Amino acid sequence: MRPPTSRQLRFGTALLALAGVAAGFVASPQPPASLALLKSATNAGSNAFTTAADWHAPVVTAQVVGLASDTRTGGYVRRGSQLYVYANVVDSGAPASGTTVVTANVGSLVAGASAVPLVAGTYAFPAGGTAYAYRSALLTSSDSLTPGVVTWSITTHDAGGNVGVTTFQATVSTTYGFGGGATHVGTNCLAGSGGQYDMELGAVGAGSEASRTGPGPFDRVTFCSDTFSAGATIPGGDTTVTLTYQNTSANKTCDVTATLWRNATSLGSGGQTIPVNRARTSGTWVFSTNSATFAAGDRLVVTVDYKTGNQCNGTTIFWNSTAAPSSVTIP
Repeated sequence: MRPPTSRQLRFGTALLALAGVAAGFVASPQPPASLALLKSATNAGSNAFTTAADWHAPVVTAQVVGLASDTRTGGYVRRGSQLYVYANVVDSGAPASGTTVVTANVGSLVAGASAVPLVAGTYAFPAGGTAYAYRSALLTSSDSLTPGVVTWSITTHDAGGNVGVTTFQATVSTTYGFGGGATHVGTNCLAGSGGQYDMELGAVGAGSEASRTGPGPFDRVTFCSDTFSAGATIPGGDTTVTLTYQNTSANKTCDVTATLWRNATSLGSGGQTIPVNRARTSGTWVFSTNSATFAAGDRLVVTVDYKTGNQCNGTTIFWNSTAAPSSVTIP
């Protein structure tokens, strides 16, 4: 038999050492001293770590861009109008670190307004029945806005250093729906023998249907906007009126004329003849109107006149519902 090599001897020695350690575990009720060092530690030193209770930026739970003079529609803006930005913001966490800064980027509506502070408080905006905890200062939209949908955003910060940006949309509109309310029928709203009603920016067919049947030799229904800001303008061009109507008369046509006004100053008018036996339908007509510059408190007014004697006592006009989306679109 050959004598064991040095390598075999080293391997055998290692096996005997491991066996001795194993025997020590079995025989001793206490762990080896070297293992006892791992049983407890008084200071983890650089190995220590902590967790943050607030990992997320504050969340915008409600928001709206609203005209300062019309607190019922919401989400619609016209050129050269005064407006506010409203928001509700909630910060979460266990515990939440707390909202510190809220700003709005409405540069798509207001020139240079890329970081408008929203100030904490209690603010009422009746559109949708929501109360808001943040609001901007009074802003004025650009007089060169193009009708259509624009984007804007809110940025939120909290004490934990979290920052969030949320994007929203608003609509620049030149269309006013003929409404059923009477909020705007004060100063500078023309009288109407057939009644005075609101017309709301962007709110076409947004309520309970209203109607008026021509009673006799002359009748006028008046629709008035909210008040304009000083310096707001509308250009000259084509104005379009859409009106839902019917004529139950078998032998009398009815001439209806719509006129656009700034307060009591006519900007232009156009008419349409409603034929006999006309079932309920919507008609549209276009007419040329002049430009206008508004002073603070001025209103835009549309009158609808029945103008041909008793010819119109079988004619009814309808508005303020999805089935009667009567409106005016200005240049």
